[in-house]
Amino acid sequence: MELDSCVSSDALLMNIFCYPRMLRSRGVSALLGIAPGQTAYFGYKARVPLTNGRFDRTEIDLRLGDLLIEAKLTESDFQSAAKSVLFAYRDFAEVFDHQQLP
Repeated sequence: MELDSCVSSDALLMNIFCYPRMLRSRGVSALLGIAPGQTAYFGYKARVPLTNGRFDRTEIDLRLGDLLIEAKLTESDFQSAAKSVLFAYRDFAEVFDHQQLP
């Protein structure tokens, strides 16, 4: 049901990670920092922690073990947001260099 169209972000990731034996490859697993043989979960409902102690229950394109992957390469309606929205995510400053934001 996640495959709404052939140009969706889910379809892009399915074309990569549903390839036979892809997730059993030690090289791919090492590159991604996951254990070999992980199961791919598409359209995963994540609990992304916010600074106020609550969670954003957004849908993530792909979960592989502890790795969450979001693809935006094929989406024409990519959105922008105020910096204050980004700083509401608990670990934003750890992951991104906020001084590089426009």
